[in-house]
Amino acid sequence: MASKIDDIKECVTFLWNIENFSYCWQNREERIWSPNFTSECMEDTEWSLNLYPRGNLDENYIAFYLQRHSSNNLENLEIECELAFLAEDGSVLEMTKGGKEAFDACDWFGSDTFAEREVVLKAKRDSFLPGDTLKAHCRIWRWIKKIWRVYKSLPEQL
Repeated sequence: MASKIDDIKECVTFLWNIENFSYCWQNREERIWSPNFTSECMEDTEWSLNLYPRGNLDENYIAFYLQRHSSNNLENLEIECELAFLAEDGSVLEMTKGGKEAFDACDWFGSDTFAEREVVLKAKRDSFLPGDTLKAHCRIWRWIKKIWRVYKSLPEQL
């Protein structure tokens, strides 16, 4: 019997449509939350997306984050993640990726300067806000080790 250990990735995708985005009343440093989401491949850990329509540190930018909530499950998950704003056809308009890292309970990933408000709300409004709906997208890959066992056939005995 031989064993082979491979790192493989399992993926979760979450799409959050924010309707009437241009009417978001939040001030700088005020956020809106997506519904929480979980996945079996993420050990049923709870996550959410956080968006600051008028920015977190700079009101000229939309800030966008992935947040892991506290959990009784695994302390650390080794993940990669990607946050994006999508066009109506699903093409990526703005994106940021995080590399492979241990993600602990209550950790965040994202950017204070994810997208310029001027671009989203005016210059490229037709692309970013069809029907005044912002399509926020998150993809999380979990790194896990799989052990593959290969069993050799025993020679037939006469």
